[in-house]
Amino acid sequence: MPVKAQSSGKENTPLKDTGAHRTARQTNGQPPAEVDNAGPDLQAILARMEKLDADLRKERKENEVLAQKLNAQAENAEDVNQEHEALENRLLELEQTLTEERDANAQLQDRLEALEDEGEASDNNKLPMINRPKGTAGQHWSIQEAMGLAGSDRKTDAYQGIQRNLRDLVHNARIRWQSPWNEISASDKSKLFQVAREQHPLLKHYTNDWATAELVKQYMKNRRGSAYRNGWLTPPAKFAHLQANSNKRDPGASRTKRAKVSLAAKKKGKKVAIAPRRRSPTAGSSDGPDGLED
Repeated sequence: MPVKAQSSGKENTPLKDTGAHRTARQTNGQPPAEVDNAGPDLQAILARMEKLDADLRKERKENEVLAQKLNAQAENAEDVNQEHEALENRLLELEQTLTEERDANAQLQDRLEALEDEGEASDNNKLPMINRPKGTAGQHWSIQEAMGLAGSDRKTDAYQGIQRNLRDLVHNARIRWQSPWNEISASDKSKLFQVAREQHPLLKHYTNDWATAELVKQYMKNRRGSAYRNGWLTPPAKFAHLQANSNKRDPGASRTKRAKVSLAAKKKGKKVAIAPRRRSPTAGSSDGPDGLED
């Protein structure tokens, strides 16, 4: 009997003739040329991958640093915002305090003025009556000095305030400043004096309201003089000679200077007139012991 070959229980399958075996057989067992050429390309790819990986790590590190900076800036910004809010709150508190201080100061100022007014009213009540000085105001005596309102800035301010107020009263009462004071009716004067005393209690202490009258006369006179000079008002006929004298004056010189020049000219004229008589003895005259005529 023929001897059967022992089997391992597996069927023997014929080997497939793959392309690699065929290639190996065709090249006598040597690897193909494409395998040798693939080596450098793989190395280049690996090198690029390593470079990309390094760049990625570097970028990640830079991003981490940037994130830390942004976080720090955010924290700083938050701190700055908190400080800004604190400063704004402090500013509001200061403004509120300043407003309160201003209100308190205004109240104190009002109280001080009230006390000063009370003091002035009390002082005014204690003042004695002051009579009008003799003579003409502005020529023989000063209105301000006669009223006792000279010698300090405070008194001068009070005097000027009364002047301004009386000027306004003249306009409001429609008193004709174009007319002399003696032509103003007694009723208009009485009303003016009453209002002046109410607005300035100090004026009560001048007998028969002479201070009010003198200040109003002074204002009206100055107003008429300005109108005369500017041709807005025709001066009365009785003052025509004064206008003629005024036209003869030199407007470029003061009255004092013109008076000195005139006096010097008169003295010079007297010397010229006396000089010929002093030269007469040289002509042979022997009248008098000194050769001068008696």
